[in-house]
Amino acid sequence: RRDDDHYNKVDNNFGSEIIFTYLEALTNDCRDVSLDYKLSGPKLSNLPGPTTPATFLDNIKPCTNIGKGDILIPKTSCSVFNSTNLHYVLQNLHIEQLVICGQLTDQCVESAVRDAADLGYFVTVVEDACAAQSVDGHSKGLWGMKGFARIVQTAQVLKELEEARKDGFVAPIPSALLPPVEPYPAMNTSESITFAAKPSTPMLLPVEHHHASNDSESIVIS
Repeated sequence: RRDDDHYNKVDNNFGSEIIFTYLEALTNDCRDVSLDYKLSGPKLSNLPGPTTPATFLDNIKPCTNIGKGDILIPKTSCSVFNSTNLHYVLQNLHIEQLVICGQLTDQCVESAVRDAADLGYFVTVVEDACAAQSVDGHSKGLWGMKGFARIVQTAQVLKELEEARKDGFVAPIPSALLPPVEPYPAMNTSESITFAAKPSTPMLLPVEHHHASNDSESIVIS
């Protein structure tokens, strides 16, 4: 959960963009949702809509009026890129790197990761911040994203953000959010993500696609 007192003090020129993508139709009768969702039963063919909007759990709900403010983008398909203007928004924000988490690992998350990679983003998936309907489904989703994304733990993402903060590129992370972890082994620079808002030389990524990805970063919660 975000430290709201800290977040309220964040300089709008620093820090990550936090984007929530969630299921919500544009129409009350859900006639605009994808055919796949219409054929997938009432849970997906009868989504929240204009008169009954989506709601969020208190501990993960978006915060639009503190600090930079989170971005909310409703979707009506498995991959967020197919039913929203997310790509357009990310381009306007000059985003090149995505840290993706959410559910379901083997459905919406995997679809978003593959599409994001094809669109030219450098993608990181936070394994322990994703969930599926079963352990097997979660494992299959992670396997299906290999070659399209880095797959790491939350602790590593926080560690890299903290390192980037020390270089002056992002705002401080409250110490309470940094869990005690064992020291990581020495990492080759090709294995680390750079959260930098400045040009630098391209780096060889440890995945099948090789982009220079070092301008800015966004966290997408799908």
